[in-house]
Amino acid sequence: MASMELVGPTPENESEFNIEWVTPILKKQLEKEGEIDPDSVNVVEVKAFKNSVQGILSTTFVVDVDFDAPNENGEKELQTKHMFAKVPLKDDPNFASVNIRELVMLTTVLPQMQAYLDSECEGFFKLPMPDVYHCFYDGKGTHDVFVLGNLLAEDYENFDETKDFDEDHLKSLLECLAQLHGTGLAYKRKVGGSHDKLKEEFPGLEQQIQLNDVMENEKIQEFFRQHFRAFLHYLEETEPALTNHTGYMKKMHKHILKVMTSLDKCGFEKLITICHGDAKPNNFLFRNINIEFDDLDLGEDLDCEGLQSILIDWQGGFVGSVANDLMWSIFPFLEANQDKKAHFYLTALKYYYEQLTVVLESFNSTLDDLGLPNTFPEFASLVKRCLVLEFIVVTVVKPILMIPEPEKLLKWHKETEKNKIRRFKKKVVKPEYNEVFTSPRFAGFCHLYFKIATALGAFQELGKIYFDVMKDTMFEADIDDYDSDIDCPEPDILYRIINAPVPKMPQLVIPKWFGIPNFNVHWRRLKYRKGLHAAITCGMIAISIGMLLLNGHFKLGFLITWGLALYLFI
Repeated sequence: MASMELVGPTPENESEFNIEWVTPILKKQLEKEGEIDPDSVNVVEVKAFKNSVQGILSTTFVVDVDFDAPNENGEKELQTKHMFAKVPLKDDPNFASVNIRELVMLTTVLPQMQAYLDSECEGFFKLPMPDVYHCFYDGKGTHDVFVLGNLLAEDYENFDETKDFDEDHLKSLLECLAQLHGTGLAYKRKVGGSHDKLKEEFPGLEQQIQLNDVMENEKIQEFFRQHFRAFLHYLEETEPALTNHTGYMKKMHKHILKVMTSLDKCGFEKLITICHGDAKPNNFLFRNINIEFDDLDLGEDLDCEGLQSILIDWQGGFVGSVANDLMWSIFPFLEANQDKKAHFYLTALKYYYEQLTVVLESFNSTLDDLGLPNTFPEFASLVKRCLVLEFIVVTVVKPILMIPEPEKLLKWHKETEKNKIRRFKKKVVKPEYNEVFTSPRFAGFCHLYFKIATALGAFQELGKIYFDVMKDTMFEADIDDYDSDIDCPEPDILYRIINAPVPKMPQLVIPKWFGIPNFNVHWRRLKYRKGLHAAITCGMIAISIGMLLLNGHFKLGFLITWGLALYLFI
């Protein structure tokens, strides 16, 4: 396990990385590796440089440590350790939670899983993570630092978005995820088989909100259903590009709880494991490897070339569905290969299924042992339902339960909907952004999630679920047609009166011999008469002139007008 001991104030620039600060970290790492006696080491020089690629959560440095140590013959020789130091940003409480998660992942979760892997796995793989030299974080800033192995010095390369969106890189990162997820699933089985037991093993990790948090509480159910359309309405007002998607989802409002019940029973919990939480391609590093196999039967050596990947930036680690990591890793490849999107998606799911099977077999487990489908079509269907669940939870369930001012949102939504059928519109005050969303970046983030869900077929799968629910509902005896948005009584008495439906006036049927023309018929004829506007204009001018003169010409104007009227109506 990485050290949580103090080693002196954390350097803030290149010049502050010195021998005194580096020596205890180096000796601790050498002791862990067990190949060099730490007491025989003498640090000669420390060279630190700011990393060329900086993140938004920390300042990173590349640190090369030259030291003297005895070789196999006992002679002193110069060696180098390549380190990578991450210094978390200070004075920003918003970043504390992600730094704590990374600390838990690097010092507790991953080392514990690696120890389990070393003792139980019959394969040859190692968890896809860098070597951890030293980690300390208490949020005060004085000693906060994460010191890891420098992967670039081990021939790893950053993901290049200009040329790496190919099938080889996709398969490599999926193999990496299968190793992480498969080890987590095997470990979950060891501790009891449920995600609750897995969470108990790692109390420092967050667990994503589950649907049963909603489904098992009637008050939360009612709150969610009541605010479902209101939330989607506000979201589409904020992000008009989502209108088609939110409009489609709003149609499900009467059956949304049944849709969620169906998802809750799909078996998603079988795919809950330890996840990276931010498995975008640029959080993987890649290197080419060449493995030699000595084939005794053929009497020759065989070379195997491949692409190896490793995960970095573990701030998002959590206990959750594999769908989260898969969506972030696969989607960019689909976007970059629009002409082969279907092929890449099918290839990705199939390769992940195969690799996960291999990893579980190395723990003497099978998909059946974990209650997972053992055929690819069934497995792919489960993954897609997990994607729908991930989408619903992140973009709808969790945000609705966290609305800061739910009453304001609901009132705005209902008044806006009622204004569509009112004769006299009521002025409606729209809630402020921060009264509905808890994050200033939520709408943009939600837009991306909707885009990913569309690309990965989550909406198509959601449509299938909704269709099945609707089909079952058709045969129910009691159908609830009540619409709380428009069917509830108008709270304002005045508006209830002035917007009351106008009674339909009875039509009187007048006999033709009575002498009164049918003006409805004449008006329909009038619309098709040529020169209509000109005739009316002339008549009005004649009346106006006659009235102004107030003499005999008034009669002339009146006669002209009636003449035109007789021409038009008869």
